[in-house]
Amino acid sequence: MGFLLAFLIGDIYAVVMGLFHLISSYLGNASSYVELEPYVGNMPFVIAYICLIVYIARDFNFSQLIKRFKYHLLVLVIFNVYAILTLNRMMLEAEFFEMYTLAFLFESIYNSCIILVLSFSLLNYIYYDTEVSFLLLLGSIFVVFSEMVQVAYFFIPPDSEMMQLPYDFISTGRILYITYSLLLIIGFYFIYRYILAEMELKVKLDL
Repeated sequence: MGFLLAFLIGDIYAVVMGLFHLISSYLGNASSYVELEPYVGNMPFVIAYICLIVYIARDFNFSQLIKRFKYHLLVLVIFNVYAILTLNRMMLEAEFFEMYTLAFLFESIYNSCIILVLSFSLLNYIYYDTEVSFLLLLGSIFVVFSEMVQVAYFFIPPDSEMMQLPYDFISTGRILYITYSLLLIIGFYFIYRYILAEMELKVKLDL
C-alpha cells in the first residue's frame, strides 16, 4: 500500500505543479522553486518504487534464490547495468543534464529503481511461479515500459512537442503521452490486482 500511496502523492503533486506553471505563465511570473521541482517531484515516485521492491523481496530466501537461479541473476545484473547506462546516455544527450550534477544523480536513482522493480518482479515470478506473481510481473512490465515512453516523450525534438502546435492532434508528443498514460493505467491495474490477491491470501492463511 505504501507504493500506491506514494505514487498517488507524486501524481497529485504533478497535477498541482502543472496548474501552478499554467497560472504562472499566464500571469508572466517565474518562481525559483522550479529549480527544485525535478528533485521534489521525483521523490515520491522513488519512494514508491523502493516500497514496491521491499514488498516484493520481503519473503525471499536470498541464499536459496542465489543457489537456484545464479545464472538468471547474472543475466539480470548484465541487463540492469546495460539498461541503466542506456537511460543515462539518453539523459546526457539533453542540454539540461550534465554529468556529476545533482539532477543527473536523482534521475539515475529514479531510473535504477524502475529497472530494479522489473528485475525483482521477474525474480518473484521465477521464485514462486504462481498466477499472483504473474500479475505483479505484468504490472511491472507495463509500468516500466510506460516510464520508457515517458523518457522518449521528454527527449523528442521541440518542434514535435504536444503543446507546440495545439491544433495538431496527431503530433508525436501527443501519441507518446497517450501511450504513456495507457501503459501506466494498465500497469497499476495489474499491481492493484496483485496486492488485493496477496491480502486475500494472507487473510485465508490467518484463518
